[in-house]
Parts: sequence; structure tokens; C-alpha cells
Amino acid sequence: MMKFTHLFVFSSLLLALACSKEKTIIVIEEDPDASEDSTDGGAAQGVVNTPGVNGEGQPVPSVLGPLQKPKPSCRASIAEWPGPDPALPEVLSILPEGTRSLRVLTRARVYMKPDATSELTGVVKQYTRLAPTRYAPAGGGCKKYWLNLGKHRFICGENLEPDKRETLLRDQPILAPGAIVPNKYGRIRRTGASYYANSSDLEAGKAAGTFNAGDMIQLMEFKNLKGKPYWVTGKKFLVWDEEILGYHVPEYHGIDLRKLNINLPAAIVRAKSINLVPTGDPGGSELAGVKPLGHYSIRALYDRKRLDKALFYRLKEGWIPARRVLSAWPAKKVPPGLAPCEKWIEINVSMQTLVAYEGEEPVYMAPFSSGLKKYPTRYGIFRVWAKKAISDMTSGMGATEKYSVDDVPWAMFFFLGQALHGAYWHTDFGNRRSHGCVNLTPIDAKWIYEWMEPAVPPGWLEVYVNEDSPVPGTTVVVRHKYDHEVQFLRYARKLAPPEEVKRLDDLKKKDLAAQTRRMYESKGGDDDGSE
Repeated sequence: MMKFTHLFVFSSLLLALACSKEKTIIVIEEDPDASEDSTDGGAAQGVVNTPGVNGEGQPVPSVLGPLQKPKPSCRASIAEWPGPDPALPEVLSILPEGTRSLRVLTRARVYMKPDATSELTGVVKQYTRLAPTRYAPAGGGCKKYWLNLGKHRFICGENLEPDKRETLLRDQPILAPGAIVPNKYGRIRRTGASYYANSSDLEAGKAAGTFNAGDMIQLMEFKNLKGKPYWVTGKKFLVWDEEILGYHVPEYHGIDLRKLNINLPAAIVRAKSINLVPTGDPGGSELAGVKPLGHYSIRALYDRKRLDKALFYRLKEGWIPARRVLSAWPAKKVPPGLAPCEKWIEINVSMQTLVAYEGEEPVYMAPFSSGLKKYPTRYGIFRVWAKKAISDMTSGMGATEKYSVDDVPWAMFFFLGQALHGAYWHTDFGNRRSHGCVNLTPIDAKWIYEWMEPAVPPGWLEVYVNEDSPVPGTTVVVRHKYDHEVQFLRYARKLAPPEEVKRLDDLKKKDLAAQTRRMYESKGGDDDGSE
């Protein structure tokens, strides 16, 4: 069984950070003239739920081409985490009269058993006020009682204070109205920057440490010292304002395929610096009166044709070069061993597109940025083992590239320290650029985090699961391309059909043997089977 207590160190793989020249924090706004082409899939109003017509107002099957099929429908059942053990006594029986909630005094760990040496199953935010449920007696490293929050979920009463107010349970991270990231951040300049423990040290130039170029820091408070501005960071360090740059927060996002009734195949348009206007024929002239497609707008694909070596796709507006889009195609099959309509995610590294499924129905599509070739995202079939509302990420000891990122939001770990998570510091989705993680726009990361199993209870910062959990993590399939069969890895192996685990293991062995043979032959070897 995986010991979650020792797995905090794995939330450290992330991406190289780019620099920006803007001093202020800027949220990208779409071109007002292209508002109807933003990430809405081009859906026509009033026809999203019309039988036989998709969200773009096109009949399916369509005269535009054979690729669009009727969209499958498959709704996942709600995965409920079992509540407190009814055999345990009610905790109100040992609390002061009038107690209505239990206030968390400091960030509190949740354990699988009423024992502080058992596996970690979650973390609750400080000042959350929990419901007074049931309890187990003191012991296992806790001098008071163990509050039972549900199956495999116990929190020590030493960290809880009876409170006469109602429960206070808020989804984490908390967003201000209209915000798409939880805090304000800044990027350290290319020269790096010193940070200081207090204002006296700041004035004296006595640094407590150094930030690396490109590090992202949370900015809490703007102050002045004798007329010179500085920032107090989320870690309570002080940094001169002149050492910090602004950056762009990506406001665009993927598409809710179910809500807008768009089926695969679909494409995410790439038109950041060069306009893309559809043509009447593959490789033909631009259509008159048709506006350029918006950057990261999403369209259904109706047909595809080759002209010499160039591939073209048919959209509702006309034809475009395939090289100008990130495309997503229907999955070859549902991963083996899943329940009917169970949630799962397919990540196509070659296309840099992610699709969330419920059974055979694609429900959400988004662009991402995976690991650079020297920091590859691991291929395989996984199950999410941890979800964190916010997670600081840094380079490991001895790493050749140093980086540190505060408050990475909506992190979903699937292989050791590799996670799907929001990336607020770049807008380069669709290109490889991370240290192994799958970077998503903040809006997409939040949607997937809230959709993915297991649910994170309000007031909780982290949840950990394994093969023994009543609700295991959602399956995540990472492959190079659609016909790339990959192995079950980590605890996903224990929940998969044994015959499928063996079949995919055997395929991996054959592939490795073939690769070894090709390498040997390319070096002039003569493998005749003799020793």
C-alpha cells in the first residue's frame, strides 16, 4: 500500500518560466471584434439542444463531410464518499453545550485511521469550521479524540476547538468575484532577486536568500521604505518592486462539449500572431466576408483532405490548414476495467489536446503544455493519487534548472510529482514547455479539478487516495498518439483487469526489444542469436 505521508516531495515537477516585459499584471482579453469566435466552439444560439443538430447549427450527419457523427450520451453516476462510521459515538456528547462546529486551529492532516502513523488521506485548511460528527477515542499519537469525517478520514481533536457558530466550509482555493486565479503574482527578473526577512534587513541590504530568474511569487502587500516600493510575499519575505515583472494571465480556455453539444473530432485554432481566414477549397483563396477565426477558438471538424503533402480540415466556415490547429479525435476505446460511463481523461501528447470522457461521451476538450523532450511527461494509464487546491512547486535538489512557483492552483497528481494543474504564468498552451507536468489554463484546470474524482470536500486543501479508497482517483491515459497502447502504472495496475495488465506489459516488452534491435542494427551489429 502506498504511504501517502511520504509523498509531499513529489509535487515539485513544473515548467521552465518565460519572462515578460510588462510591469503590471494583465489579464488577456479577446479581440472585441472576434468575440463570437472566442472559446465557445462557434455554437449557434438556440440550437444547442435541437435534436439532430449540433451546437454549431449543423445537421448531423452533415453535408459538409463525413467526420461528424451523432454524439454519444453517457452520464457518470455521482461517486459518494461514505460518511462517518455510525457505530462510533457522537462527538457532541463530549463537547461543551452549545457547540455547533469544530474550528480547525492550524492546517490539519487527515489520516486513514485514528492513528498519526497511518496513511495521509487529506489536509484541511486553517480556520475551517467542521461539522461535529462522530469520534474515536484518544490514542495513536492524539491525546484527545479523533473526529471521524468519513471512511478513512480521521482528524486529531488536539487541532480542533469547539465553536458556537455554524460550520464554515468553502471550496478551495477561494476566488475573488470575477477572478480566475486565487491571488496576485509576480515574476522575478532575469537577473534574479534577493529577498529579505524584515524591513530592517531590507534597508541594511542583509538578504535572507535569492530568488532565481523567472520564479513566480505570490504578492500579498505593497509597501514603501523611505520612498522606495517593495512587496511582502505570500511567504512573508520582502522583495524590492523593481525586481518584479508583470505577466499575462490566460483567460481563454477549452470547451464544454456536452454543454455546447459539440462532438469530436474538433480543433483548437492557433491564430495568435497570424490571422486565419477559411478558404472555399483546400489550399484555395480566403473567403470574402468571413472574419478571421479567434485564437484558441474551437470548431467541429467535418472533413479532411490532402493536397500534395499538406493536410486540410473542413470547418463550418470553410477549409483551413491542419497545421494551424490542435485537433482531438474520438478515443479508440474506453480503458479496460472501467465501470459503465465512468469518468476518464485522455491526454494526447503529439496533439497537445486533452479530452475528458464519461464512458464513450467526450464532455470537455482543452489545450495543454506537456513536458519538454528532456523532461518528458510519462506515458501510461494512471489513476490520480492526489488532488491539491494549491501547491507550491520547486525544482529538486541537484536540478540543473532552478525554479520555484507559488500557489500552483488545481493540481491533480497522476504519476509521482507529475500533475495536471493550472498554469497562470504563460500563454503557450499547445506547445511542450514544462518539466513533466501537464499545464492547463486556469479555467480548464478548475473545471477538470471539480469534475474529477474524488471530490475534494469544502474546506479541504488536499485529498489522497489509493486502491483501497472507497472512491479511487479518475483514470488518466497519457499517450503519444491515438493508436499508442500504454501500460497500466502505479496503483491503476491493481484496479485493472489482470489479463489487460499482462497484455499491455507484453506489448511494452516487445516494443523495447524492437527498439534495442534497431539501435543495435543502426550501429552495424549482427545479431545472429549466437553468444
